[in-house]
Amino acid sequence: MTTPRSSTDRPPTFGEQLRWRRAQLGRFHLTLGLIALAGFLFRAGYVLVAKRNLDTCDRELCGDAFWYSASANVFAFGQGFENRFGPPDQYSQAADHPPLTTLLIAPTNVVFLRHSVLAQRMGMCLLGTLVIVLVGLLARRLAGDGAGIAAAAVAAINANLWMNDVVVMAETVGAVTLLCVLFAAYRLADQPVLRRAVVAGLALGFAGLARAELLLYGPLLLLPLCLSLRAVPLPRRVLLVAASGATALVSLAPWTIYNLSRFDEPVLLSTNDGLTIIGANCDRVYGVDDPGGVGFWNLQCRFDADAEFGIPLQGDQSTQARKYREIGLRYVGDHQSLLPKVITIRVARVWGAYGPDQMVWLNQGEGRDTWASVTGYVMWWGMLIPSVIGAIVLWRRRVRIWPLLAAIPVVTITAVLFYGIVRFRLPADLSATLLTGVAIEAGRQKWRERGA
Repeated sequence: MTTPRSSTDRPPTFGEQLRWRRAQLGRFHLTLGLIALAGFLFRAGYVLVAKRNLDTCDRELCGDAFWYSASANVFAFGQGFENRFGPPDQYSQAADHPPLTTLLIAPTNVVFLRHSVLAQRMGMCLLGTLVIVLVGLLARRLAGDGAGIAAAAVAAINANLWMNDVVVMAETVGAVTLLCVLFAAYRLADQPVLRRAVVAGLALGFAGLARAELLLYGPLLLLPLCLSLRAVPLPRRVLLVAASGATALVSLAPWTIYNLSRFDEPVLLSTNDGLTIIGANCDRVYGVDDPGGVGFWNLQCRFDADAEFGIPLQGDQSTQARKYREIGLRYVGDHQSLLPKVITIRVARVWGAYGPDQMVWLNQGEGRDTWASVTGYVMWWGMLIPSVIGAIVLWRRRVRIWPLLAAIPVVTITAVLFYGIVRFRLPADLSATLLTGVAIEAGRQKWRERGA
């Protein structure tokens, strides 16, 4: 690529260079950049207006955001992954959640030379902007420039995305890594070679380091994708599966090995599985004590277990996790007759089909404003039919749609195994956003054809 030259063979002016670079970028990239900028400005403005002081829970941070923010602060100043919520003599090793979100938030503290929740929120807004760009690029890859622009615009305004971008939690990081998995999966399908299988496995591993449930995309996407490549000999397909799986495990290994040296019992990704299981399986969420909380999660279940079984509040997290896990699974075994109802409500909750008013209230406990939750609920159902249309359009064009539809079993299985909350629906929100963009562009093209 040559640099621009003027008609008089003099060095090009800044304006000439700018016009040349604009011509190289093209209309799609410029439009995508403007949409991303608008999306960032909206998210940043929302933070500056609504998140500067107390959040929806009447504290600076709500729910898991408190842990992510504190862990990033601790890590940024050289203390590693430690629980520093108590006095110094009670500090302990911590792996409450997978590490990627903490690692990505930590640099904001270094830049500002102090712990700044505002800076952390802005960092999440930047990652949310990256989601807009990736959605646009993926939609373009599948259905052309128009679909890419439309999908990016939907991503910029979709409340189910931006209301996660303004809280300091793992959903936005999970969205970025999941989009990388989808990109890698489509590239692998286009050219099933070993190096692309390795990249897909690497992306999957990093997705698991953001949100553990995203590892379900291994057996539910990469495995069937590789095996469905009929033009590839079966031994080669098996090799692609093995390569992607092995690479995913290798990318997870440093964190797992690090944890094995810190805890009394094995910790693969986090110690939060025990707390999740005990909080999702007790009287309060099985309709025994609190009919309004069926299918959800309740922190009080943990405190009830602490009191009943004498579990110390301090100590090795892996040991606590094992005890919580055992108590929760024992409760499931003792209340199997209630499981069908509880599981049904969990699934209905995650898909927005049960108790939307309850979910709006529950979202406040994690820092999501009421109006944002209501807007997200309306947008989810508003995008349902366009998403179906977008899937049909891609299917008719012989574009693989399973990488996008894999979100359905991933989200459902997550709700069945744990509990129902709309933020677990994020993979489906991304797919719906992308498919809606495809449907919008298909509708625009049909309208132009009729007009012609």
